[in-house]
Formats: sequence, structure tokens, C-alpha cells
Amino acid sequence: MAHTAAACRTCTVLLMTAFNFFSHGTQDLYPTFLEVQQKFSTTTVGTIAVVYNVGAILGGITFGLLSERIGRRRAIVLASLLAIPVNSALGVLIRSAAAGAPRLPHAVRRLGRMRHHPRAPQ
Repeated sequence: MAHTAAACRTCTVLLMTAFNFFSHGTQDLYPTFLEVQQKFSTTTVGTIAVVYNVGAILGGITFGLLSERIGRRRAIVLASLLAIPVNSALGVLIRSAAAGAPRLPHAVRRLGRMRHHPRAPQ
């Protein structure tokens, strides 16, 4: 029984750490990354921040309502699992925009080829 409790505490700490990275990664680290590494203008970084914060508000409302129907834990797991492909797709769009490529068609083609990339995990 003690082993199960220790495993549960470990999983809880890891889950809360992941949620901390969700929040502080976008609020603290991402704008700096866009300005310093990607050389985006302050206006562009501000616009991106507004868009993802509006998305966070809408996602919070949506998953708050959903959690009343399916339960809080299931809603948290679902939101976390959905964040993986959504963040990957947004990353491709932002990199395509930074490279000066046509935004959507090029990014969609890149998403389709991602799994066939030589450096992609098999």
C-alpha cells in the first residue's frame, strides 16, 4: 500500500510540474523565445500573446463546462492530450511564418511530411 501511495504522489508532482510548464512556458518563456531566437518584432510577439491568451480563456471556459459533464480529472487528461498536437501544429505555422513561407498551405504540407522526416523518431 505504501508503494502505491508513493507512486501516486510522484505522479501528482509530475502532473503539476507539467501544468506549471504549460502556464509559465507561454507566459514567461515563449515571448522571450520569439523575440530573441526568432527575431520577431515586439508587435508580432504581442499579437501572438493576445491570440494564445484568448485561446486560453476560451479553452478554460470550454473545458470547465466539459468537466462538469465528464469529471475534472478526465477533462484535465483530455485537455493535456489535445495540447500536444495543437502545440505541434502551431509551432509549424509559426516557423513557416518566420521563414517567410506562405502560411497555411506550406505549413499543412510540412505537417503531413513531419512523420516522414529522416530525423523524426520512428
